Amino acid sequence: MSSREGSAEQMLSNGEMCDALGNHEEAVEWYQKSADLGLPAAMHNLAVSKEEAEGTPCDMHSAIAWYNRAADAGFGKSMLNLAFIYYQGGGHVARDKRKSFEFTRRAADAGVTKACRQLARALYFGKRDSRRVDIISLPSSWVTTGMFNMATRLADRYISQGHDVPSDALTSILLWLHRAGIQNDRVVQQMNDYKEEVTIGGEYCCNDSCTVKGLLKDFRACSTCRTARYCNRTCQRTDWPEHKHVCGTYANMCDSSEKIEQKNQEILKKC
Repeated sequence: MSSREGSAEQMLSNGEMCDALGNHEEAVEWYQKSADLGLPAAMHNLAVSKEEAEGTPCDMHSAIAWYNRAADAGFGKSMLNLAFIYYQGGGHVARDKRKSFEFTRRAADAGVTKACRQLARALYFGKRDSRRVDIISLPSSWVTTGMFNMATRLADRYISQGHDVPSDALTSILLWLHRAGIQNDRVVQQMNDYKEEVTIGGEYCCNDSCTVKGLLKDFRACSTCRTARYCNRTCQRTDWPEHKHVCGTYANMCDSSEKIEQKNQEILKKC
């Protein structure tokens, strides 16, 4: 190996420099070398190049394979890109909203701020797949007891201000926004934006085949979980085979402060 090539990190740096100068074909060569040595960031950049056809022909199957390798190595940006790919679907993969949310959740756990914001929004509007992948439950690795208690108090305050979202979901929303680096006045603005969007109206029925639009408050909430909403009983009955897997459990998914504290103690004992 020549001194110019150096380590996998240096190869990645060489590739990024070539990309910045517009030498995309040479950049791909460096990314390939670095990725072959197992560097996740290089795998991601190589996948992006193959997806966007910069310096190499478009090859979505290869791009997805490299995104998956980088994601398996813990690279959050690749997880989020896979979430977009599965949400859109196409000839390369079948559209899979649940898998999209699973990758978004993994990206958020890895600290990708955009993914955290997307999960917060999904929870606010009661997206079905947000319940399926349990984004209301937060890892004790970054949620302290103090954070949880503060978010719970703030959630009650927002409810008193007219936010029609279950308290446990609002608690998780506030914690995901915190994870995204959104704080203080920006959180207030984001919550107000959510509330304003609700007044505009949209397709809030949890029956995937339904296209009825209206105000969120006009969609009947499931009497058991109080989160899934439907435009009428027909849609609710149609959706029941899917909804029954999460109904009745959603309100209990968010860890209590005692459980979070217990998990934190278990982590400390292992350190």
